[in-house]
Amino acid sequence: MARAAPLWKDSLYQEARMWLLLALSGCKAVAPAPEDLDGLLAWMWRSYDQGDDADLAEAIRNLDEAIGAEAMDGVSDGTLSDLLPEDAARVGIEDRDPAGAQGLYLVRDYPCTLAQLEPILYALPQAEQYPDVYDSYVRAYTSDLDDYLARNTPALSWEVDYAATLLGDSYQAHIEGGLRYLGALEPAETPWGPVLISRVYLPQAAQFDAGSGKSMNQDYQLEIFYEREPGRIVHAYGMWREADYGSGLSLEDGAVQRILLNNLSDWDDQTAALCAEGG
Repeated sequence: MARAAPLWKDSLYQEARMWLLLALSGCKAVAPAPEDLDGLLAWMWRSYDQGDDADLAEAIRNLDEAIGAEAMDGVSDGTLSDLLPEDAARVGIEDRDPAGAQGLYLVRDYPCTLAQLEPILYALPQAEQYPDVYDSYVRAYTSDLDDYLARNTPALSWEVDYAATLLGDSYQAHIEGGLRYLGALEPAETPWGPVLISRVYLPQAAQFDAGSGKSMNQDYQLEIFYEREPGRIVHAYGMWREADYGSGLSLEDGAVQRILLNNLSDWDDQTAALCAEGG
């Protein structure tokens, strides 16, 4: 989650790779999240727009403790508990039960500063930053960028209309969301300095070509970014998605979960490369 890649950061879902990996028997299992991490990500989803800075900072301190230093030796990922109907209602979705959306999380770090990362996240031309991903892509701000950059308001919002191709089938999607800047508070409250939090969601189901057999009915995503140490971004990412990839494959399948989580980590590698290039 903050960037609207096809099926949201699913851009590396190439057909040959998918079928090859599904054929492998040695895929790493996708284990459930630790209970505290699970609960914290859901709490952050609920509190993104209305939580006050001190409460958000406390939650991120708890999240940092839940992640643990050992997670920075590699990638930590797994499954999350379901969102609740009231969680979906917070973004105006009341016609779909979020219990049908599979929860996944990923935590990792990569070389970048928060100052480098922020313009990458809010940039309009995402297709230029992540090439060979979209068939078409249009992002428009729905709040004032200048007010956000001046820190007159803590959040920037946008909407995106994009088209892409998944395993040979085209689809169109509209997503909404944005970015919240949590400025540095007292050192004890935000020992890592400022924090960026992104929340994006799919208001209506994606539209696939007729007869494709694929669908994406729900998608809710939350991302948290902070510099645990200078020049190293910690990225905590929660996703709850209801999707059918055709041929009987859905996100309830552990092998499909593993491919998606690996692709999300690959997306972070590309973001790190953008940071190295200057954004």
